[in-house]
Amino acid sequence: MNLKSFSFIAAIVFSGVSLLHLARILFGGNILILIGHWEVPMSISIVAFFVTTYLAYGGFKLSSRKEK
Repeated sequence: MNLKSFSFIAAIVFSGVSLLHLARILFGGNILILIGHWEVPMSISIVAFFVTTYLAYGGFKLSSRKEK
């Protein structure tokens, strides 16, 4: 697997995770994330949305670069 295909696949995965966090943000109380007995606060999903969106953008940008 070369760098372009790896970057593209990673970008797709990050896009999916980003969309799941966005769904949790938009639908608020209807989606609950539990880790053990700890309920993950909404603020973590907000930060995670921006981080995964940036990583997806970087992956798509890297996968579309021309090779030298």
